Amino acid sequence: MTDIIKQNNEVFGNYYNRINALILKTKQNVVKNINYEMVELYYAIGSTINELIEEYHLEASQNKILKSFSEKLTREFGEGYSVPNLKLMKKFYLTYKGGYTLCNQFE
Repeated sequence: MTDIIKQNNEVFGNYYNRINALILKTKQNVVKNINYEMVELYYAIGSTINELIEEYHLEASQNKILKSFSEKLTREFGEGYSVPNLKLMKKFYLTYKGGYTLCNQFE
């Protein structure tokens, strides 16, 4: 088998490079998709928090609510759900809830 590879080094090298490119492209797509999903998640969390606070007029209790959510989410899912992060998710939702993006400024 080794003799075949040595004799056809260029051919095998080309196929190896193709396989390598497929793997790298897939890894890049995975990263893009994960980033997209995370943005969607943060937007949805922000929307849910905003809905609760607005619907039940809980603005005065927002910090206590976020602290409770933060503690429970961190226990269940690990880091990333601190009170400041949850506030940023809500702010992110409020900023983009109308579908307004930077691209809209140029239209």
